[in-house]
Formats: sequence, structure tokens, C-alpha cells
Amino acid sequence: MRNTPSAAADLRVAAEGRKYWEPGTGQVDVRFDPARTQQTLDLGNRVVPEVVRELCENIDVQVHDIDVFITNQPNRTFLRNWRDALGIPPERHVDTYDTLGNLYGAGLPVTLDHALRGGRVRPGDLVVVAGFAHAGDFAAAAAFRWQAGA
Repeated sequence: MRNTPSAAADLRVAAEGRKYWEPGTGQVDVRFDPARTQQTLDLGNRVVPEVVRELCENIDVQVHDIDVFITNQPNRTFLRNWRDALGIPPERHVDTYDTLGNLYGAGLPVTLDHALRGGRVRPGDLVVVAGFAHAGDFAAAAAFRWQAGA
């Protein structure tokens, strides 16, 4: 798990004609600080592979030992860059981006459910889930061995 407090202010929620927490019918929009776009992209591209490598080191496995990799899915570019940085082939990086888009915090559990229902996770598989939140101010990775029916 990693926290980068300096990135916390790089993402803001805005609502038309009201405070975002006030009730209303106007659209709510998530906006990144345009002056820090490149820094946000750089952090997002870097932090997920870093927490995955640290996790693998901590549990004494190699990145290539990961059978199923599931991340949050902010966009196709991050998905590709994370896979490439870790050397994980696309067939082992399960995502639902093309059908469900960016699900924010729900991306990991929803995609894991799709992987399980689709038979992409087999008993004994090393599954690694990872992602970042906000503008990269929080990132984490976790691993587990799948044991169906246990």
C-alpha cells in the first residue's frame, strides 16, 4: 500500500450550481487539476507497477508467477502501460473496460466477479489485484491463491 499525500488535491468533484454534497439534479463532474495533468499521468503509470513489484517481493514470488492480474481501469492507456511495465501478457490481465468503462472503486470486485464467472480463474491460481485511487494519492496491491469451493 502506498500513500502520496501531495497528489490528494489534484482531483476535485464539481457540481453544477451547488456544492457536490448538496442534493440536486445537476450533473456531478470529476476534474483533474489541468496544471498537473502530466504529473498525475506519470504517477498513475508508475505507482501500480511499483506496488505490484513490492507485493511480489514481500510474498516471495516473481511477477511472471502471477496467473491472473486485475486492476482498476481508469482508461485503456493505464491498462496497457501497467501490463507492459510488469511484463504481464494481455490474456492474464483481466479487464471489463470495453464493456463497463471506468467503474472507479467497483472495478476490482466487478472484474474479479466477471473473471470467476467466465472461468478465467482456476483453483490454485495466484491472483493479484491492484490499483490506485483519486489522482494516485493512494495505491495498493493484494494477492491470493484462488481455492474454489473451499
